Amino acid sequence: FSSFSTFFFFFFFFLCCSPSGGNACEGGGTMAAAGTARTPGGGGAARTTRTARAACAALPPVALFLCTLGFAFIQVASASASDSGLLCTSSARFQHVSPILCPVAKTRLCWNITHPDDGGGGSARSVLTLRIEAKVEGWISVALMDPSLVGFADAILVYVDDQGDPKAVDMHIGNYAQGKHGSVITDSDQNVEVVGGGVVEVSDMTADGHEAGKYTAVTVQRKFDTGDRDGDVVLAGGQETGIIWATANKEKPQTSEEEREQASNNETASDGTLGSQKSVSVSEFPSHWYPLGNKGAWRVTFDNSVNALTCAYYCALQINACGNADEAEHQFITESSCLARCDKYVSEGAWPTGSLISDHSVNSLACRINQAHQAENAPRESDAIRQELCDNSGTVGNNVCGTVCENYCAHVVRACRGLFPSEEACLQECSFPPSPSENRTTSKCSSSDGQEVSDPRRGSANFPFYDTFSCRAIQASLGYTNFADSSGNSIPSFVQTGPAYRCPMALDDSAACCDSARPTCEYYCQSVMTSCSGSREQFDGSVDECNDWCANALGSGNVDRGTLEDTSGRTLGCLTYLGQHATSDELCTAAKLGGSVCGERMEPEAITDSDGDGDGEPDEGGCQGCLFASVTIEDTTVSDFDSDAFVAQVSSALDVGQEQVEVISIKAGSVIVDFRLVPETDTNFDESEVV
Repeated sequence: FSSFSTFFFFFFFFLCCSPSGGNACEGGGTMAAAGTARTPGGGGAARTTRTARAACAALPPVALFLCTLGFAFIQVASASASDSGLLCTSSARFQHVSPILCPVAKTRLCWNITHPDDGGGGSARSVLTLRIEAKVEGWISVALMDPSLVGFADAILVYVDDQGDPKAVDMHIGNYAQGKHGSVITDSDQNVEVVGGGVVEVSDMTADGHEAGKYTAVTVQRKFDTGDRDGDVVLAGGQETGIIWATANKEKPQTSEEEREQASNNETASDGTLGSQKSVSVSEFPSHWYPLGNKGAWRVTFDNSVNALTCAYYCALQINACGNADEAEHQFITESSCLARCDKYVSEGAWPTGSLISDHSVNSLACRINQAHQAENAPRESDAIRQELCDNSGTVGNNVCGTVCENYCAHVVRACRGLFPSEEACLQECSFPPSPSENRTTSKCSSSDGQEVSDPRRGSANFPFYDTFSCRAIQASLGYTNFADSSGNSIPSFVQTGPAYRCPMALDDSAACCDSARPTCEYYCQSVMTSCSGSREQFDGSVDECNDWCANALGSGNVDRGTLEDTSGRTLGCLTYLGQHATSDELCTAAKLGGSVCGERMEPEAITDSDGDGDGEPDEGGCQGCLFASVTIEDTTVSDFDSDAFVAQVSSALDVGQEQVEVISIKAGSVIVDFRLVPETDTNFDESEVV
């Protein structure tokens, strides 16, 4: 209790438990003291008030009224103390804490490791004190196993019974793999001791990440090596342990009346050491099968949980939870890209490391790990939940891991030096959301018809377009000079970085961050090259090549500009739409050639201005008067493609010499062949003569 409520406790205790109160009050006081002593961090509040309340029954009416009033006050005054005492909070003083592992049940673990001075034995003699909590009123089952998460699992089932007493059952699973397993069996030797626990009602969001609602929290102890080779996993210092968990919202294990009576007669050692108490067994075994309850998995080294606050840990988690560029929820194109960016942000101070126990709404690496773990264990059918949590864990925090302004300013003052004198000065100028009356559209992205785009992705935390601070924060986050880390991780070459290119796009007059419905080549190339990488690349990983192609397609009239809301027709807007949603070889091909969505086949385009400067001349080293074209050949593969046969077919169809047909590149996605026709003389081809 706080010192304030402690004063009132003793005041009403002596008022109620006077000599006239009888021996029942004295006995109640003894039981309360013993119960409180067993609960670290003040977890004995519930038992103390329950015992004292029972003692009131023997009092005269006036004293009974005062006693009841007093203990009602104590119950209210001690609520906040119980919240922090029973749950994984900063004030509970645990050395280690897990991230929040589930977006629904808010499952979390915190623990201490003690090493008794027993004259030897190493970590085998160590004792694990583990607090298990979840936002449920039913049971929580946590199982320890090999980090492969396959095979034997040593399960600990905890819950709070109908009398308000915390319970734990030592169990095991013989064969677990990918959420499937056989029977969950109660161990004949119960090697888990209950230290304390209860059901805690949280009234409002706390700094430690607890949401409003009821939480079950039970603290248990077990030795690293219990000696039970049939039912328990042996823990070891420096060794990673796999953890699986499952919860039930309301359901509690069924116990027999005889077992409940035996459990109520057990007493606990008052010195806090591992005693002889046996936990109650259950007649129906809670399972780790889905969809019985929320479930998930995790890995941890119990005596070195600090390694969770690293970029290596974060990025492996990111790719596992949110995927790479092939997944809609992705925040980073590849794990290597994530490592390069995370290392830069942490080393520059844009992402403080933070604390897993307290960082749930601040700009830090720890906050992002908390959010990514919840994304990892989001229900499979809840794409919207996973998307939101992935966005929260990404580069600009989605107004959860820091506000958009906080993330924007953290990057822009470090990557775009000189724009603002300090983060504080930047924050003073940054307002989110922008004022409705503020016109942030500039001449760089205004359209002649004045249309503005309507897109649900406007403001998305991982979408680098539209007139939002999210867009500007993403641009600023790519403005650092060098993203390659010491291990060789880097951002793909098609993503242009650096202050000269990115910092202008992080400003008010950004060419990328605008709401115009007018498509641009820059917008198109960013979209298609982000979605189509690796074997799906359409422009050999070159932004310049993409911009040249786009400018020439528009200049030749082969592609109309259209609007960003186009989803059909041969327009740059439609191609951009495909580029944004390309998740297959076919869609990536169509994002360049049009396909069945934006025109069945893009016609061969005359490219006479390949440097895009508008002078009508080819770039240096180009092919004067050449006709460039691209064709998709369906129902074949690159390995089966015969270049000589292709040249012969084209020369015959167009009535040109085979020496005039030059294959430039061959790509996957059916087979895409880029080629050019070289004129026999210095004059250009007459396009009207080309079939």
